[in-house]
Amino acid sequence: MKALSILLFFLMLMQFAFAQNDKQQKLNSYEKERQELKINSKLDKNSTSIKPIIWVDKKTYQRNETIRIVVEIHKEINYDGSEKLTFNNNLKLQFIKKAYSHQFNNGKESSYIIFFYKAIKTGKIKVKPFKVLIDGKLYITKKIKFKIV
Repeated sequence: MKALSILLFFLMLMQFAFAQNDKQQKLNSYEKERQELKINSKLDKNSTSIKPIIWVDKKTYQRNETIRIVVEIHKEINYDGSEKLTFNNNLKLQFIKKAYSHQFNNGKESSYIIFFYKAIKTGKIKVKPFKVLIDGKLYITKKIKFKIV
């Protein structure tokens, strides 16, 4: 009977340890997602223009690296998830996911559409201008370029 009690105790202890590990893994994934959505605005803080811009974190990426492409606007937009980017050669990129964030920074309202891609092949990438409808008016960003080495 004592051996059975000890066995049950160890089984419960193992179950608790696995539950704690699972909880930590979930917390780690939430923190990773929070960091992915952490954005340092590239828009002029003093500007009243709502013209959107498109940007990447850097100009050169390694193969298999995750690329974050951000469309930033000084206005809340009606985000429906259908927005897409177009490229000169999208065979070098693999789509991972898309996210939307709306924030207030120092009294300024900003919306971000964030696209995540994986760099598959080396080469130069041109992201064509992004189009977004804001308050019935069509706005178009400039194109951007980066490379995969």
